[in-house]
Amino acid sequence: MVAPARAGGKPAIALLVEADEADRERYGAWLEGAGIGVINCPGPKRDDFTCLGVRGERCGLVEIADLAILDVRLLDDAYRPATGSRRLLHYYLNSGKPIVLVGSLDRSERRIRDDQVALVRRPSARSLVSAVRRLLQATG
Repeated sequence: MVAPARAGGKPAIALLVEADEADRERYGAWLEGAGIGVINCPGPKRDDFTCLGVRGERCGLVEIADLAILDVRLLDDAYRPATGSRRLLHYYLNSGKPIVLVGSLDRSERRIRDDQVALVRRPSARSLVSAVRRLLQATG
């Protein structure tokens, strides 16, 4: 299958927001192996949640990416109002970019219904790349 491309034939770029370095490397390798460019981001730190998106500021990484891939462990309390997790999720949802959520959201899973969001509960190379390609094709 042909890798998703941007205008001019350049590869699509995924922003991979993953706190676990081993998972970040593994997912990144899968995506790059499929011809998708990857920008790695460890995400906000749990203790202070300092991240441009959480603070309501624009993130340059989101701006240049074609879609974002988020580890749902960063969003564990996003179902509760006024949390950093919720602000982060809303930031990505409002970015206009497609989002792939990796993992299980438990309580908030039913609340996120959007044709620009895909959930990959147990990521494998095939399931992650397939979700990314599907969203990129659907959103042009």
